[in-house]
Parts: sequence; structure tokens; C-alpha cells
Amino acid sequence: MITQTPDAQAQEPLKIGIAGLVHSHVHWLLGREDRGDIRIVGIAEPDRALAQRYAEQYGFSMDLVYDS
Repeated sequence: MITQTPDAQAQEPLKIGIAGLVHSHVHWLLGREDRGDIRIVGIAEPDRALAQRYAEQYGFSMDLVYDS
């Protein structure tokens, strides 16, 4: 669980790498980047169509997506 305390707000966002987009729990990660507490730095997903769909839905660049 990621929480924000006053000290955490002054820190840099936690860098996150996502291994696969096929699990439903990735939605809470993809949907919270605008809060500023995390920064997605890479996504491993071989299904480019799925990655493209999520990129359009959540506004991330396909430059973050790797096949493995």
C-alpha cells in the first residue's frame, strides 16, 4: 500500500516497473500516476495491442513498453 505522509510528499515519486498488463490490479497503478507519488518507468508486455489500448486509456507513452 502506498501512503503519503508529509515527509513522503517532499520526496521524489517511487519509480515503478510493471511486469505484464493482464492482471486487473494494474489499473490502480496506471490510474494513480497523476497523484505524484509514483512514476511508471517501464512496462513489460508482449501484447502490443493490449499495451496500446491501455496507453490510450491511461495516457502513457508506448516508449515505456517493452516486449519482455
